[in-house]
Amino acid sequence: MKTQKAPLSIKILHWLTSFVFWVMTFFTIVIVLVNLVLLTNIFTEPIQLRIEMPVPIEVIEGGVLHLESADLPVRIEEAYGKLYFVDTPIYITRIVAKLMLLAILIGWFITWKFRKFTRNLRHGLLFEIDNINNLKHAAYGLAGLFVFSRVYMGILKSMLEKQLDFESIIIGGEAYNTDSIILFALLLWVLAHVFVKGIEMKEEQELTI
Repeated sequence: MKTQKAPLSIKILHWLTSFVFWVMTFFTIVIVLVNLVLLTNIFTEPIQLRIEMPVPIEVIEGGVLHLESADLPVRIEEAYGKLYFVDTPIYITRIVAKLMLLAILIGWFITWKFRKFTRNLRHGLLFEIDNINNLKHAAYGLAGLFVFSRVYMGILKSMLEKQLDFESIIIGGEAYNTDSIILFALLLWVLAHVFVKGIEMKEEQELTI
């Protein structure tokens, strides 16, 4: 198919996608190296590991809001933060590193496929089966990321509720909502099928003529 000159908006989209792709590639290489180093037992000292809390926490302690004419008692209903493992055992660090590697590999796959899609789009190759498959594969990657995030946060939330004990906070509430990921995946998947249907209709029209 003859390529067409892409508008500026498509070029900008491709440049941004390429930038994100190379950033993801850099971090993927870093995480791979971290996992390899952790397997060599080079680190003898405990690592100070911090991970994002999968759920908001309820703070039991209240405070006072100082106004001009009165002091108003207040209480924080929900707060977000990181869980700090003081002197983290190496086996926990290895588990977290492997989970990070899996997550970033999924992210790299998504950006790689979307970069290929925008590159072909820039060259005017939208209605090509191979390019539409790039969009479909990106949707599959997003669906995989959604499943990974839900399983990861669900397991971590369950462990924190059962095994973590604090005097001043309560671990509760629902895990972070990641439904936007699966919605975006479904959107890309539907668009891919719409493009495939358009190609089939065009081919049928050409055969009829």
